[in-house]
Amino acid sequence: MIPRLLTLLMVLCVASPLTAQQRDKQSRLRPRRNVTDEKLGKLLADRSDIKQLVLSGCNKLTDKGLAELEQLSRLEHLELTGLRRITDKGLAHIKGLRTLKILSLSRCRLLTDKGLIHLGGLRELTRLELGGLNQITDAGLTPLSRLAKLRVLNLSSCLQLTNTALEKLAELAQLETLTLENCIKLTDDGVGHLERLEMLQALCLSGCKEITAYGLARLKQLPKLRHLTLANCSGVTNPALAEIQDFKRLRRLDLTGCKGVDDNGLHYLERTKLRWLLLTGSGITDAGFRRIEAALPDCKIAR
Repeated sequence: MIPRLLTLLMVLCVASPLTAQQRDKQSRLRPRRNVTDEKLGKLLADRSDIKQLVLSGCNKLTDKGLAELEQLSRLEHLELTGLRRITDKGLAHIKGLRTLKILSLSRCRLLTDKGLIHLGGLRELTRLELGGLNQITDAGLTPLSRLAKLRVLNLSSCLQLTNTALEKLAELAQLETLTLENCIKLTDDGVGHLERLEMLQALCLSGCKEITAYGLARLKQLPKLRHLTLANCSGVTNPALAEIQDFKRLRRLDLTGCKGVDDNGLHYLERTKLRWLLLTGSGITDAGFRRIEAALPDCKIAR
């Protein structure tokens, strides 16, 4: 009787369905960084169920390896960060991944505007990382304006982008987070286009040295903006704080390295409802720090 019971229990255990967590784990794949095109093909054989694939740092992969991705009809999350050998031709292999929601191509430095054309049909994308693509220009962003569901976009250190690029990005009505760090050609006129992004909650303009109070004044109309990063923006001085005081929903402000912000502008910040304030490397003195800490007791302030 006991052996039969044990056998029955074993059968039940083997037949029990996978939990949601187990299924989720099985749908993810992160190969070792030394994976080659050939090895990737073997790993993906008969794995059309994969939803998340992380290939960041797998620098032996080439465009040929990306051809293996075409079979992944359920893929939702793809990371190709830092792949130094993939080119515009390689992106042609992912243009048919219609279920893709998250895509990272940051630091794939061989990519150009021609490659971005292949992204225009990925209509389910909600997050796109393109940081460090030094060869893309304003023209390359035209296909991205068709990504109506995009909520997060990273264009940091895309050094060729100008104000025209921001005019195109203003068409992304659902955008919530936009990173433009070190896009050094941007000016106040370009930032003005962003006032159309009514869903925008977080904006990073760090290192954009041409941004001044004039450009920030245009952003006062953004009804949901909560996080604003202006680190190392040399054009941001006390008059900029006069505009920022009117950002009613702003809760986090980064003025790291803004040496033109000093004690004389603190009275503007005292009128805000900030919860995080970064002032490291600014022109604020010790006396100024004590003053702002007293004025904003619920705010965490970094000296």
